[in-house]
Amino acid sequence: MSEDPRAADLVTSIIVLAQSLGLTVVAEGVENAQRLDQLTLSGCDQAQGFYISKPLPASDLNAWLTRDSPEPNPPWRKPVINKRRG
Repeated sequence: MSEDPRAADLVTSIIVLAQSLGLTVVAEGVENAQRLDQLTLSGCDQAQGFYISKPLPASDLNAWLTRDSPEPNPPWRKPVINKRRG
């Protein structure tokens, strides 16, 4: 997405189309902060990938969700900005 503006436009168009059909958009394979930020600005509803968390057992999920992070705004706490919905 970051290397090709056409790819970013395509991703944004897919997000808008899916949301206009009443679907929730989940981006898979998010591996870095830049990609998460691009998806957030494009209006993506949710994301998953190694940047957010490596796979972990269900028994560890609660601890992961409630842990303190050294980052001021860890990726799992970032608000989703959706241009269409305001």
